[in-house]
Amino acid sequence: MEIPKYLTILTQGEKALSDVLAKRRNNKTKKSCELEIAKIEEDIATKETSLLEAYSSRDLDFEHLVSLKDGIDIMNRKRDQYLELKDQLF
Repeated sequence: MEIPKYLTILTQGEKALSDVLAKRRNNKTKKSCELEIAKIEEDIATKETSLLEAYSSRDLDFEHLVSLKDGIDIMNRKRDQYLELKDQLF
């Protein structure tokens, strides 16, 4: 039986460890992305509630309404970009 070189054993051990760590990092990064998506969706819901409250006010402030709608549109676009990246990367 031929004994492999010590460096070969170390390299294979590091490779195996690196593979395990890479899988863990991948899962951690994916969960981090999902958390960001959840935060964005929470922000969207909050902004939509604010928009509904603004619509129901006695005196409509159109500048404020437009600003709220723009904010919701931006957050929706940001969420869509996160979802697209998540699908492409994971």
